[in-house]
Amino acid sequence: MHITYDDLHHYSRGAFGRFRVFVIENHLRGCALCSARLGEVFKLISPVCAIAPLVHPPLQSSPKDRRREPRIATDHSAQLQVIAPFSAERIPVRVLDVSKSGMQLGLDAPLDPGSTVKIRLRDAVLFAEIRYCRQTSEKDYRAGLELQEVISGHEIVRVAVGGD
Repeated sequence: MHITYDDLHHYSRGAFGRFRVFVIENHLRGCALCSARLGEVFKLISPVCAIAPLVHPPLQSSPKDRRREPRIATDHSAQLQVIAPFSAERIPVRVLDVSKSGMQLGLDAPLDPGSTVKIRLRDAVLFAEIRYCRQTSEKDYRAGLELQEVISGHEIVRVAVGGD
C-alpha cells in the first residue's frame, strides 16, 4: 500500500508523531514511487512555504472539491502578470492555498479563465493557467489556477497534471 499525498504533505510538515514517522520512513526506504512523490511534494510546496510559516492547518477536502490532492492553506503576497493574452500590468494577489498541481489566489479584480499567468513570489516564479475566477464580495475575487511550471532558484519543475 502506497502513502497518500495527504500523508506525504503532513509528513513533510512534521505533523506526525514518532510512530507514524517511523512507519512512513520505513516505507520510503523501500518504495521508489512514494519517495519520488515526496520529492514532488517538497519541490512544489517549498517555494511558497519557504517564504513564511503556514498560518493555517491544511484545508479538508469537501465532497464538491475536484482536487485529487490536499490543499495547504497559506497567506502570502505575490505579483501576477497575465502573459497570454499579454498584459504588462502587475497585479498584487494573495496566495491562499497550494496543492500538488494548483493554487487559489485572492485578488481585487476578475481574471479571464483560460489565461496563462506568471506569479512572482519572493524566491520563485510560477506559471499557471486560470481555471476559474469567482466574485466573493464587492471587491474580492477568488481564482483557481492549474500549475504548469515552477522555477525556484536554478531548478525548473514541470508539473504533471492528471495522472497520479
